[in-house]
Amino acid sequence: MRDRCNRRSRRHRGAPPSLPRRAKPARSNLALNKRGNGWSSAHAGIVTDAVASSRVLNPCIILDEIDKVHAGKNGDIQGELLGLLERDEARRYFERYPKATVDASHVNWILTANKLGSVSGPLRSRCTIYKIPEPTREQIPAIIRSLVADFAGANGLRTEFFQPVESHVAIVSCIQRSRTRQDKSRSGASRPSTD
Repeated sequence: MRDRCNRRSRRHRGAPPSLPRRAKPARSNLALNKRGNGWSSAHAGIVTDAVASSRVLNPCIILDEIDKVHAGKNGDIQGELLGLLERDEARRYFERYPKATVDASHVNWILTANKLGSVSGPLRSRCTIYKIPEPTREQIPAIIRSLVADFAGANGLRTEFFQPVESHVAIVSCIQRSRTRQDKSRSGASRPSTD
């Protein structure tokens, strides 16, 4: 769902091609700025790779689930992004692989997060934040139909073979109600007693 929103947002704005990346703790900042060319496993970082593979100077890079990445022995993706999201600093971004300073100021970034509180304050301050609520029960059938149509189209299949049945909608709605009840019980349990 989030990927579809990102694609539609870029299409609507006329943004260039994107390269979705899932931010993972194990990769840390090596996903942004790969090892220098002295290593046998060396290759370009995400900025250079995005420009080269999209063949535009202002690609859109999506880092999914940035809230799940934390600083560790391999580096700090959130910290590395601070310079890339400041236009003046991004003009002089040092890329380890070619051992050169590159202008990354025209790169477009979309960062997604499930828990905003897990994203550092400095990183949040450099972003425009859009909160997307969970879909309502009334919206679920249209979302399912749209996802099925996208899946069928991407795989060269006819959509009538994948028509969602009412039971699928009921299952998704049941899961959503269960999550809502769990969220309410958690928030109620964390409140201090007034007795």
